[in-house]
Amino acid sequence: MPPRKTKRNDGRFAFTLRYVDPITGEKKRAYFYGRTQAEAKAKAESARQRLTHGGPVRDASRTLADWLQEWQATFLEASGRAQSTKTMHAGYCHT
Repeated sequence: MPPRKTKRNDGRFAFTLRYVDPITGEKKRAYFYGRTQAEAKAKAESARQRLTHGGPVRDASRTLADWLQEWQATFLEASGRAQSTKTMHAGYCHT
């Protein structure tokens, strides 16, 4: 479905992209803003192209370092692996 355009009270343009999440099958909306109509439309079209190619609408805002830190503190520590194996895997995460 093509993005829907609106002009906001603050002067920015907004495009709404409706899509079906390929993983969950849920209907979702994504909003893209820009100072000009062309800027907002370009952002929405880029997201639509990503969806067409099977990618997510937006990249995750979480860094890999944050995710690895959580993984070490939760999943790795809770695993049934030997302590030497846990230490080895934790070592792979340090730069």
